[in-house]
Amino acid sequence: MKVTHPVEWVVSEHDGEALFRWGYSDGDLVAEWGGLLTLRATRSGELKDLRAVPGASIELVEKARNGVATAFLRAQRKQYSLHGSAVGWEAQGLVCVGASGLGKSTMAHGLCRRPGVGLLADDITAIELLPGDEAHVAPTEAALWLATDRPGHKAPVAVSRVAGARVPLRWIVSLAFDDSGSDIEVRDLRGGDAVATLLPSLIRFETTAEQWVQELEFLGRLVSHCRIVRVTRSRRFVVDDVADALFGLLAGKSR
Repeated sequence: MKVTHPVEWVVSEHDGEALFRWGYSDGDLVAEWGGLLTLRATRSGELKDLRAVPGASIELVEKARNGVATAFLRAQRKQYSLHGSAVGWEAQGLVCVGASGLGKSTMAHGLCRRPGVGLLADDITAIELLPGDEAHVAPTEAALWLATDRPGHKAPVAVSRVAGARVPLRWIVSLAFDDSGSDIEVRDLRGGDAVATLLPSLIRFETTAEQWVQELEFLGRLVSHCRIVRVTRSRRFVVDDVADALFGLLAGKSR
């Protein structure tokens, strides 16, 4: 994709490292994920062109395309995404959120081993608000990226079932560790506590005052239409124990 006019790039960074950059060229929105892909779209988020960088890993390009690039285009359409994994079971969606390293993808993998559970998203979950403010989760990813034996390295892992359609969002689970605990604790979060818990997981590309107002309105509507809980467990618990607890939420067997 050729950018014909100079672009005043906005650079997104994490821990001092550039993740991607975006700006405007010839009236279009352009974005580049270094070493992976580039895109061009209208200012309203309609994709016009998307290309992989020559020599880039096909798996990483696909992950970026289905994940952060899709979230970027959705943001232009005033749609929102959460940094979290998501699964669906019997027309119910459950999203796991939390900081890196808390086991979001690992929990999704464990849940996908339960009968009838299908993967919706690995680490970027697309949320849709329908008329009446009912929230749905749209399927975006077909594999989970899990840690390997190499420090800091992840690789895609296939799951037995991938969700094929959006489902109503019923649960948002904030994962946490507490090695002093002896049980898996499930605690409801409401009101401001729920909004404050979700805010760090909201994927954003702009930080204007107008954007903040819209985001808080979105989170308020989300909190009022699905159940937000914090699930705290010790690292001593194996994945299946925690996955059983989360599946119990979907099955209506709250702890």
